[in-house]
Amino acid sequence: MFFRILKKDLKRKKVMNAILLCFILLATMFVASGISNVVSVMNGTNSYLDKAGIGDYVVISMGADSKASIDEILHEMESIRDYRIEPVVLGEKSNLKDMHGEKLEAKNSVIYQSIEDSRLKFFDKENKQITQIKPGHAYATGDFMEKNHLQPGDKIRITHNSMVTLDGMAKDALLGSSMMGNSRFLFHREEIEKLLSDETIYNGYQGQISYIDLKDEAGVSEIASAISQAPGIMFSGARSLIKMCYVMDMIVAFTMLILSICLIIVSFVVLKFSISFTIFEEFREIGVMKAIGISNFKIRSLYLTKYLMLAVIGAFVGFFMSIPFSDLLLRSVSSNMVLEADNHFLLSVLGAIL
Repeated sequence: MFFRILKKDLKRKKVMNAILLCFILLATMFVASGISNVVSVMNGTNSYLDKAGIGDYVVISMGADSKASIDEILHEMESIRDYRIEPVVLGEKSNLKDMHGEKLEAKNSVIYQSIEDSRLKFFDKENKQITQIKPGHAYATGDFMEKNHLQPGDKIRITHNSMVTLDGMAKDALLGSSMMGNSRFLFHREEIEKLLSDETIYNGYQGQISYIDLKDEAGVSEIASAISQAPGIMFSGARSLIKMCYVMDMIVAFTMLILSICLIIVSFVVLKFSISFTIFEEFREIGVMKAIGISNFKIRSLYLTKYLMLAVIGAFVGFFMSIPFSDLLLRSVSSNMVLEADNHFLLSVLGAIL
């Protein structure tokens, strides 16, 4: 009799029960995916920066005189354990065009460099380190290819007389965040030499990026003060600043988490009114059940079983729906990061429990 009454009640209030089930399902899906993404990116940032070899402080400078000046400053500072300087060529985004001569969307400034001269480790989409690039080919960092709807094998023009074939997207620990205002392209050394054969580029667009390892965190303020005296500084910042840029990129994940909390609150409100409305509407049925000898405990169990079933089904379905949703969101937030492990399953379980 108990299950017959429960079945009848579920059929009679299909709309209310369906709405409540949807709220539970959505809340579970957003909580599971939100927690998974936030924790994954937070834990992965430090290991990613270490794996790429970004160091404790980074300086981007422009001009031939700047390299000698920075090299001299870094060499004399006792707080520095080691440093690496890579030569780059600074370009203009207005020169980036597709095969049809249409301008391509890029960040504020563009950096060209050869993979042979790089002092930072770059990784492809499969998280394998990029160690060599064929002449006439290039890797683009960040979301350049996605924004311009480019695929591996497409050709782009980087200057008026230089064209390359894109091999894919490279993960850049320094400039991978959307908060950084630079796009970077990796080439074979021959392409850089071809660019530098232009006298205008050679004289005015050479630059360098310095990756600095400090003995302790106290050296950050000292090096910041010393570097500020060098000419041609375009960017200088500590590792914490670069990490903060990735944290800012996670605003989307935090927003999803906040939205999920709001959905949970709404679910509880809907649940409260649903139960109150049901009991108020069914006082006659409850009276009949008492009249035929059904105890108060069994009547309470009837309604508790009903809403427990909705919660379990909604959480179960929402948990499995969160897996592809979380993977999609995680790729959009941290597509430029190398995460050491996929801990989505355990985090999704935690989200489903919450």
